[in-house]
Order: sequence, then structure tokens, then C-alpha cells
Amino acid sequence: MSTSTHLVWNKVGLIYAILLVIFTAFYTLFMRVTTQLYAIDVSIFTALSLIVSAFIMMLFAGPGRLGRETLRSPATWLYATLLIATYILDFVLILYVSATEASLIYNIAVITSLIGAAVWLQRKPRQADYICAIFVLAGLVIVFSIQPVSIFWTVLLLGLGADLVDTARLFIAETHRESVLAHAQGNIRDKARVMSFVTFVSSTLFLLGLLGLSLLKSLGVELLGLMHFVPELEAFRSAPTIFAAIIFGVSILVLIRYFMWSAVFHLKTESVALLLTFLPLVMFLIEWPLSQLIPAMEFDNPFTGQHGQAILLATLLMTCGAGIAAYAKIKQM
Repeated sequence: MSTSTHLVWNKVGLIYAILLVIFTAFYTLFMRVTTQLYAIDVSIFTALSLIVSAFIMMLFAGPGRLGRETLRSPATWLYATLLIATYILDFVLILYVSATEASLIYNIAVITSLIGAAVWLQRKPRQADYICAIFVLAGLVIVFSIQPVSIFWTVLLLGLGADLVDTARLFIAETHRESVLAHAQGNIRDKARVMSFVTFVSSTLFLLGLLGLSLLKSLGVELLGLMHFVPELEAFRSAPTIFAAIIFGVSILVLIRYFMWSAVFHLKTESVALLLTFLPLVMFLIEWPLSQLIPAMEFDNPFTGQHGQAILLATLLMTCGAGIAAYAKIKQM
């Protein structure tokens, strides 16, 4: 007899997911503004801000249960490896497409997370999920169709690779034994303790990897023609990068990490991927009015230019599909 079940949303998970979308939008905008105003290396900033957020969560959590178990868990180290791979693929993908196009390509996760949840976790998609997947697929066809022939397969493979790795990362977060115990039986300090150790392992490995690649770059070593996205050694001493990472890690990223882990526990991976489909639209609705208030903030309207109409159509299709599925699930709460 099949043990497949339909996923039912709950209000707690929905709130966490909505906060995740909003704070991720502010994270992206923070990155854009700071890189426009200061000489900040995005990869070093990302690694340092993750480390800072991990320390803040450690200080809040203090010593206690599940800390040692989290460090020993193979899932922690697998999550760290997948997170590093995600960042690397993201950085490479941005070399070929715009940030808006990349954010739309990431919505492949709506489809792959539905498949993964059905195959491995026996969660059956509902009719609204299939409708959403069709809308997202139509939007993806548009995004990939505007890519030059010379880079089409590169963009397609990078997009699929980044999505599959990141979707696997979310499933690991959802099923991570210590995280599940902390959310189901522990208090907020237990949750923060598990998340802090996982984040610390991930970010430390990421920073050490960057430092190693930068050292190789300084020695003239070339790896697959990709060393141009590796920072120079001098960038690790950049005061603006370090200062911005500390501010962001303390204020915003620590909340994003908490919202992400809590959302995938309460709402599950495919639902989080679904709600993240709204991210490009939310970013536009925040960035446009802010650019009117902050003269130094450059606003590059993604819906104008050579492929503006195609990008707008793809965005509307994906947003409408996600809206249909989200509305159907909210009605069933």
C-alpha cells in the first residue's frame, strides 16, 4: 500500500517562508548597493558574513544539547559541501547571464523539488502543483530561448547543476536529524545551536577554499579557465568587505539562516522553492521605489532593453503559476 501523502501548509511555516523571501530580497539589494558604492568582493563577503552569522547564533545558543552531534553528523558536512558547490555554480552562472535571468533560472527548483519530494519522501503533488510547474516550465523556455547560441548549453547545464545541488541542500536541511530534533523537541536556543554549527562548518570550508584558490591564482595557476572569478589575495584584507560582512552577518544574514531552516522544517522543501519564485518580483517592488529615494543607488530595470519584454513575460508566467499553487494551498490550511 502506498504511503504517499499530500503536503498541507501551516501558518508558522508560511510566515517563516514569507520572511525568508523578504529578507533574501533585501540581502540581494544590499549586495548590489554595496558593490556599486565600494570595492567589495562578493565571494569573500559571502563567506565572512556567513561566519559572522554563525558566531552570533553560537553566542545566542550557548553550550548545550545537539552541538557535538551536529558537528559529527555526515549530513552537516554534506550540507557544507553542497552549499559551497552552490555558490561556485552561482558565481560562474552570473558570468554568462544577468542577475535577473539567473534568479528566474533558479526557479527550476520548483520542478525538481516536486520530483524529489514525490520520489524520495512520498509526498504527492496536487493539481495546483502541476499547474505551477507548467507555468514555470513555460517561463524557463522563454529565459533559455533568449540566450545566445554560443552559450546556450553552458547556461542550461550551469542552471540545472546549480538548481540540483541547491535543491539537494534544502532536502538535507529538511531531513537533517539534529535540526529535526531541535525544531520538534527543542527550544529556540537548540535550533540556533544546530544552525550555527552547520553554518560555521559550511562558511569556514568556503573561506578556506577561496583562500587556497587565491593563493594558487597568485602563483599563476589556471584551473579550467575559471580563475578570473577567484579574488586576489589583497581582497581578503579589504576593509569595506570585512566591515560590510560584519554588519550584514549580524543584522540580516543571521535571520535569513534561521528563517530558511525553520521554513524547510515546517513547510518542506518544495513549498519553500515555490514561494521563492516570488523573489524577482519582490526585489523589483522594493528596489524601484528605493532607487527613487537613494540617488546613489543605480536601478537597472530588468524589463527594459533588448530582452526586457521576454524577461517580463517569463517573470509573470512564473509568478502567476506560483500564485495559483500558493492560493490553493492557503485555502486548505
